[in-house]
Amino acid sequence: MAYAAAPAEPKRRPAVVTVACWLLYLAAAGQVLSAVVTFSQLGTTKRVYDEVFAKTSVTGAAEMSVAIMAASAMIAVVFGIGYVVLAILNGRGKNPARIVTWVLAGIAICFSGCGLAATAIGASDFGGSSANSDVPSAQEIQRALGNAWPGWYEPLVTTLGIISLAALVTAVVLLALPAAHDFFRKQPEAGWEPPAPSVPPVPPPTA
Repeated sequence: MAYAAAPAEPKRRPAVVTVACWLLYLAAAGQVLSAVVTFSQLGTTKRVYDEVFAKTSVTGAAEMSVAIMAASAMIAVVFGIGYVVLAILNGRGKNPARIVTWVLAGIAICFSGCGLAATAIGASDFGGSSANSDVPSAQEIQRALGNAWPGWYEPLVTTLGIISLAALVTAVVLLALPAAHDFFRKQPEAGWEPPAPSVPPVPPPTA
């Protein structure tokens, strides 16, 4: 008769992995909230661009700007959903999920960092060159948007972006620590022990 081998002990999740999972949830929340806030100002943004470019040679600037904002918000939602799924799988010790987290977070960190830098230096410019002298400068556009948007909009979006970026960077570092390696290492599957050899009974000694 074959006997089942003793099942392997369930893997205990290290604290660094638990913290990394919660940071992924935090990054997801930041992305979704940022998208919601962005969607709430699409109408205002379009109105401002319509007014700013009303007497210029540029056409379709308002539609293009709104489309870019909407697409960015949708991408943020998709990334947020991805962070939630990865947090669940990382919490279960799935090593492919950890690898995907590194790749996805690396892409998001690059884009978020560039976006925050562009916002800080006012890099969004529609031209204003000599070829389009009637096009307003980036400063004029930003000033018009700042006057139309609620006072809390830009600080909130920037804060959410910084929180998400910091959470992603920390999660990536925690998942790469040596303390997390064993948790993501594949455990050997339970096998079957060979049957014990049958030993014939020993007859009692005779007088």
